[in-house]
Amino acid sequence: MKTQYLLIALIFPLLSFSCEDEDSVIDDQCGTHAVVEDWTGLDGCGYLLKLDDGAYLEPIIVGYCGTPPISEEQKNDPLSSFVFEDGMEVLIDYEVNSEFGSICMKGTMAKITCIQEVNSGNSGDL
Repeated sequence: MKTQYLLIALIFPLLSFSCEDEDSVIDDQCGTHAVVEDWTGLDGCGYLLKLDDGAYLEPIIVGYCGTPPISEEQKNDPLSSFVFEDGMEVLIDYEVNSEFGSICMKGTMAKITCIQEVNSGNSGDL
């Protein structure tokens, strides 16, 4: 009888942990569909990301002031080398950030943590 309780006591903690580790969560990144819209005609605006629910995101692009060294945040910013085009469909992941103000005031300020262009040939497969 004591052996059964000991066996249960040893197996239960193993079953209570999830089999999913942090590395498997990476597959869920870039899972929000958005369309790039050019709002440069509106004072203080640039490219905005329109989500499927109609909400807009104003992407925070980490700037480089021209004085070396380039920060790790700038090096790791997915927008540092991304080229926006009006009408482009993208998949993104983001974090809402209320620390930054907006001149445009068209959408919610957001740090884009993942971005990838949707293949135009497969855009209907979302």
